[in-house]
Amino acid sequence: MNESKLIQLLRAADVSPPTGRAQLAERVRRRAANEQARRQSRLALSGLAAAIAVAALLTPSVSQIRQDTPRVVAAPEARPALSVDDITRLRAEIAQIDAELARLRDSELPRVSAETIVANAIARARVEVALETRRSTDAAARTLVEKGDRLCFEYRECEAAAAVWRDVQQLFPGTAWATLADRRLTERHGV
Repeated sequence: MNESKLIQLLRAADVSPPTGRAQLAERVRRRAANEQARRQSRLALSGLAAAIAVAALLTPSVSQIRQDTPRVVAAPEARPALSVDDITRLRAEIAQIDAELARLRDSELPRVSAETIVANAIARARVEVALETRRSTDAAARTLVEKGDRLCFEYRECEAAAAVWRDVQQLFPGTAWATLADRRLTERHGV
């Protein structure tokens, strides 16, 4: 318990008429217990108020419930019965549509087999892998050329840069970066 709170309780106890020491200690304990009970009830009430507020926010309003409630619609007016001629005409149209479907089903339209689908997926995957490999190779070559450039132009370590540029030529022949490395070697070392 907080000392200042205990001091306040003791002072409040001192204000009341003096009684025996045992009664004074008992009154102080009772007041402390009552104060703690009040604090707990205030805490419980604030928690309850917060829970009610959250529930109120999460519960849809009455107007929303009314809008979401399906409305009862009157039954449609009865339609007049179809005549025998209408039924015959509709049956003829259905037969014509069925014949067209059968013709399309039996036609020589190219059919895609599972093997074709798998082969196309494998081909696409190979192309994607090749593109990713090319991008990675290009990034590695560029990184090495840039490393050589930094060594030569920033740190004046042109011999180390020449070694890096030669590595680019050997590891990535035929690329634009190998061509650039060759040009750097020619410019700097006359190779």
